[in-house]
Amino acid sequence: MLKCKIEEQLEKAVKPGKTKDFDLRSAICQQLVAEGLHRCNIRHELTLDSSSSGGRADIVIFTLGGIFGIEIKSGSDVLDRCADQRDAYEHAFDGCHFIVDARHKENIQHSYTLYFPDQKKFAYRADMGSLELIPEIVSSHSSDTSPAAMIRLLWCDEAVRVAASFGYRCKTRWDSIKWLRENVSLKDLRPKIIAELRARVHSKWEESFWKRHDAQGLICQKTTPTTT
Repeated sequence: MLKCKIEEQLEKAVKPGKTKDFDLRSAICQQLVAEGLHRCNIRHELTLDSSSSGGRADIVIFTLGGIFGIEIKSGSDVLDRCADQRDAYEHAFDGCHFIVDARHKENIQHSYTLYFPDQKKFAYRADMGSLELIPEIVSSHSSDTSPAAMIRLLWCDEAVRVAASFGYRCKTRWDSIKWLRENVSLKDLRPKIIAELRARVHSKWEESFWKRHDAQGLICQKTTPTTT
């Protein structure tokens, strides 16, 4: 009996702890910045449609290839909303990626044909415990991108400004979205949408994340042994 309890405690001690949202989010941002993406091209918790409760994208990044959404599934999350989230992401963005805790590996392997048709999106790193990163985060493109869904990422004043930049003057978000959808190509819309989202003032939550992310980076630098 005592031996069983000891073995159980040892198993718990060596088993990697569940990652939290911050663990994955911070690791993703660290990797993106290391790959040369400026912070102004990384935004957090962007509403997919400010006129509805359609949810938020955990991370949105802007690259020369377009606008990409990243959904985070930490060790504390469940995967029951992945199918709906994937559909929403693929309409609003040029590509979408799910980055998950390795604890979900069995569930993903079992259901990826339903949720994730491109299994190459996942690359498990055993050397990082329960943390998984995707080596090429911006490699996958969506064929279902909707100009209307991408425009709905904008707030009212942003949508009105974008419409005005194409010569259409109006006062409402709805009129702006309707006119842009009917008169402007996605190719011409994309850089305008990126400029507005990039310039949007950080929320308190976003500011708090970056401060915590930077503080953790300083701690890691101080605790990393130096070689001579």
